[in-house]
Amino acid sequence: MNLQIYEFKILGIWKYNKIIFRQEARNKKMENKINENQGSADNSDLNVPQNNPAPLVSEPVTNNENVSQSQVKYAGFWIRFVAVIIDGIIVFFISLPLIVIFKFVLSIESSGFLNLLSSLISWGYYIYMTDKYQATLGKKAMGIMVVDESLAKASLGNIVLRETVGKIVSAIILLIGYIMAAFTSKKRALHDLIAGTVVIYRN
Repeated sequence: MNLQIYEFKILGIWKYNKIIFRQEARNKKMENKINENQGSADNSDLNVPQNNPAPLVSEPVTNNENVSQSQVKYAGFWIRFVAVIIDGIIVFFISLPLIVIFKFVLSIESSGFLNLLSSLISWGYYIYMTDKYQATLGKKAMGIMVVDESLAKASLGNIVLRETVGKIVSAIILLIGYIMAAFTSKKRALHDLIAGTVVIYRN
């Protein structure tokens, strides 16, 4: 009788422990499943695409000479006149060595040839500087530059037309074409009107 009671107690304890173990295993499995779901939710948050991500580096600003209509200030006659004086001195010192070589070394006395040489040097200087930098050294010193009518960089064709045919026409009648910059709209000289250019202050 006592042996049966003892066996019954052992069997009961074993069944009780088995139930407890199964319950703990079930709880552990449920906890793992919850953790997995939470982890996948966190990962999905990390993979959500940003509609408008903030740029890490700002866009570089292009260094061009174009200006808006609201910023433009046109260069008048007198400041352009001073720029011409400065450029005339520069062209003189560029031309002088070549004129000396042709006249005294090569014995070329033709005034027509020497004048043509001086004109070619002057045209080359004005065309190169205006195309490359939008201004000669004289204009740079005065803080002004040449642009087209839309305030963008003038094309090489317009620059060549301005510095050759345009300035020849401006100088034909008592330099009236140059003086026009004092009273015309946007302070344009005749060669500016011919070539479709304007002279403005740099920002």
